[in-house]
Amino acid sequence: MTSNTISAQHVALQESAPRFSKWFLWTAVLIFTCGALFTSGYMSYGEITATPAMCSNDGFVNCDAVRASVWSELAGIPVAYLGFITYSAIFITLMLERRGIPFFQANGVILIFAMSLFGFLFHCYLTYNSIFTLGKICPWCVATHGFMTFILIFNTIRLVRHFNQPVTQA
Repeated sequence: MTSNTISAQHVALQESAPRFSKWFLWTAVLIFTCGALFTSGYMSYGEITATPAMCSNDGFVNCDAVRASVWSELAGIPVAYLGFITYSAIFITLMLERRGIPFFQANGVILIFAMSLFGFLFHCYLTYNSIFTLGKICPWCVATHGFMTFILIFNTIRLVRHFNQPVTQA
């Protein structure tokens, strides 16, 4: 294969790929962040008030068993709080990016990528231990993990586009 053939195939692949607008990607990250704020906020509220989660709490599905496990805290801080703080930081970064603050316009997508990648990997660790070590699952936690997964996916597309845009000289 010649380089022209490969280049033509690459261009054809790019043209056939779905094109999401910048606004759509930003809005998708915002919507999933709001969903995660709701779920992590609900779990944080449950931690603060010591109320049982709205969950079946019998058998394999048992939010309270997951919340009471050794993996529900990191350095003595409930992971629900850490999640709420992370999603709040993502939300604030999105808002500052949209407001036109130069630092966040230039670096917001990178900051969100870093937070969402770490959050996704941490959620994977927690979900693995929940299912395979504890033998229980919390639908609220799984929903939050799903939100973080979609935040990472849509923000990764934003990040790739961020680095593929032409550099403008002042």
